[in-house]
Amino acid sequence: MAEPTLGQVAGTNSTQNLTTWTIDKSDLNSVGLTATETNTGESLFVSFFLKAKEYLTPENQVNNPDIQVTIVDGGQSLITRNGTTYRQTAYFVYYSHISFAYSASLHQPLRNGAMLEYCAKLSRLALQVAPFPRRKWSMSDASG
Repeated sequence: MAEPTLGQVAGTNSTQNLTTWTIDKSDLNSVGLTATETNTGESLFVSFFLKAKEYLTPENQVNNPDIQVTIVDGGQSLITRNGTTYRQTAYFVYYSHISFAYSASLHQPLRNGAMLEYCAKLSRLALQVAPFPRRKWSMSDASG
């Protein structure tokens, strides 16, 4: 089988060329995004993440061993921050690879995990590394 397509991971209307990647917000309706001209960066990131989670499952990986990234639920908890209680949802992103070499190049982001590290840094998400060669990222969504 082949690696997941852009349409399978980001939505059927997503496109790319040499310099841009476009995700149609209508593809993110299924995960709860209400498209507006002023969607926040966090809402777009979480919506894309949840869209990718629909396809990048361990079950799909069994049927397609070319899937290198899987996303699974990590549980929920209640947290209090500044006097407000939030429901926090954790996710685990597993990146599997055969090679013992690891590169942080953004030129092939999903092949080496750099895109996930970059998103984790930008979104102040907790980054946990499991024993090599399998890397585990823990992502939390503090939604109310």
